[in-house]
Amino acid sequence: MDKAEYQSRLEELNSLVKKEDYEGALAVVEAVDWRRVKSLRTLGMVADVYEANKRYPEAKKILLMAYDRSSIGKGILYRLVEVSVKMKDFDEAIDFYNEFEAVARHDNSRYLLKYKILRGQKAPLEEQISLLEEYKEREFTERWAYELANLYSKAGETQKCIDACDELILWFSEGKYVTKAMDLKMKYENQHQHPKKRIFVPAVSRFFLFFLQIAFQKSCQIVGIGRVILEICHRTVHNKICLQFLVACMAFPDMGNKRFHLFLRHISLHVWLY
Repeated sequence: MDKAEYQSRLEELNSLVKKEDYEGALAVVEAVDWRRVKSLRTLGMVADVYEANKRYPEAKKILLMAYDRSSIGKGILYRLVEVSVKMKDFDEAIDFYNEFEAVARHDNSRYLLKYKILRGQKAPLEEQISLLEEYKEREFTERWAYELANLYSKAGETQKCIDACDELILWFSEGKYVTKAMDLKMKYENQHQHPKKRIFVPAVSRFFLFFLQIAFQKSCQIVGIGRVILEICHRTVHNKICLQFLVACMAFPDMGNKRFHLFLRHISLHVWLY
């Protein structure tokens, strides 16, 4: 294959990967001899294609080629651990993990790699939880905060699960994992609710609703406003205010602010009155 043909194939591959057409990209990948390619980015993309098609041995082979061409290879070692876990080759995954730890001793992602190995080995939940708790102390991210909440749920630690969901929702306010945390928490709140004790109060004035709506429109940081209101809810017995706010909002179907509606859903988890 000459240079012009290789460049054409590479452009086609880039286009297919950008469209997330990994099946089509696989046909391009298999038509090229990647042993002469020196670009780590290109080899990483080829490994992505093989991995997306669950061709883990081929992905691993490409990653090892990339590792041989790299000076440090921290990111490639991370990928090699993941692929080895997917192949259920845990001995090799541990070897790659040890190499990763040696070159990235202070990288917090080493906790995630070790957790992925334990998860793949179906280690006791207590060990998996301990690792993610350690990671959370150093770095708080949506995906792994939700993963920890889900592990608490599987381990039967209901209150820890609810607390972890609350913390995730408060910090991030919106997104895929916030929605998942809301659903996970709602599962437990639905199990423990007392319908006869729920009290719905009259709606507050339109002025109160208008004021809050303007606050949301003017602020790019819904988290700040949300935290203030929720902090009041937690520290006082004035959940009634939030409930009034919810009831009032039902009369305004034209309120299309996505962040606003997500916050309403969050507030609804905190308004049980007894």
